Amino acid sequence: MTRNFLFTLFFIFSAFSFFAQGTTVYSPQLINNTAPFPGESCASEYAENEFLKDPAYAQTRANFEAQIQQYIQQNSGSRAAGVVYTIPVVFHVMHSGEAIGDSTNISYPQALSCINALNRDFRRTAADGGIANSGPLVVDAEIEFCMAQRDPNGNATTGVTRHDMSGDQDYLDSGVYHTAALWRSDFSMKSSVNWDNTQYMNVWVVNKIRNLNNIYSSGGYSGGVQGYAYFPGAPSPYDEVVMVSFAVGNDPTGALGYNLWGPTDDNRVFTHEVGHYLNLYHTFSGTDSCTQVIPCATGGDRCCDTPVTTVGAGNNCTAPVCPLDNKENYMQYQNGSCASDFTPDQLACFSWINLLLRKL
Repeated sequence: MTRNFLFTLFFIFSAFSFFAQGTTVYSPQLINNTAPFPGESCASEYAENEFLKDPAYAQTRANFEAQIQQYIQQNSGSRAAGVVYTIPVVFHVMHSGEAIGDSTNISYPQALSCINALNRDFRRTAADGGIANSGPLVVDAEIEFCMAQRDPNGNATTGVTRHDMSGDQDYLDSGVYHTAALWRSDFSMKSSVNWDNTQYMNVWVVNKIRNLNNIYSSGGYSGGVQGYAYFPGAPSPYDEVVMVSFAVGNDPTGALGYNLWGPTDDNRVFTHEVGHYLNLYHTFSGTDSCTQVIPCATGGDRCCDTPVTTVGAGNNCTAPVCPLDNKENYMQYQNGSCASDFTPDQLACFSWINLLLRKL
């Protein structure tokens, strides 16, 4: 059985006002709540921290978390199999004026490879030699992704829109970031093209994120933020996912010739960001040691079956930062070669939405 996941999200956001009132305002603890550390690939929790400055949003998130924790405590590990939720995806390619398939103007097959890779990771299939089912956990998220087939007006679509940004020098120079105080805001870009977030997952494919360089720059590229997503409850047009173009696609052997950076050629950065979009925190969120110091349901990543850990490094697959680290977890940092797991509590965050749909 399949259900439309995005339609469900609409009812989640509409239902916030009915959730428990008076909940303590939720505020994630960040390793660095100002800006990503050098080389950090994800900026999602920094985006979340910016929105939490708004008391109304903070209360919305607190209510949401309270409901999720109640559901996790009652249902983790006991999900009913068989209901598969489908998320239609639209890629908004914000290119720099190149021909289709050149540099930041990624091709349709490259975008489609993202969908196939997401399904590999969330359904835990044996694609790409079995990387996605090589970890210690055997959990199918029962969530699938597809390219949007109809646009908001009901017309046929490929699921890819293209937008020439070559006339915007600021964008060409510095791309986007989630807050104007730290870099150029993404608000104007998202306002220019944004499909109904109750019907689609919008993905903006950009040239740069908080960086003056990308892999096409003469000065070279040595790493940095490659993506970020907003958590459920973020207002439109902010919500959903932003990815740099050379981290969008799946071509680990290079045989397909997609425009990808070597360390991100398996689409695992995108899988990680979609995890944030579906309400997952980093497994190391708010922690700086391998010892549990705060209740797991209210601190860290709020999933009690993810072992306490600190932020992983590029060699985390072979040299875990903590003895019990679930180094294969998509929400930990590693080089992607061993990323293959979501835990039952993490998937319960997804399943809570299924529960709400069954109540309608």
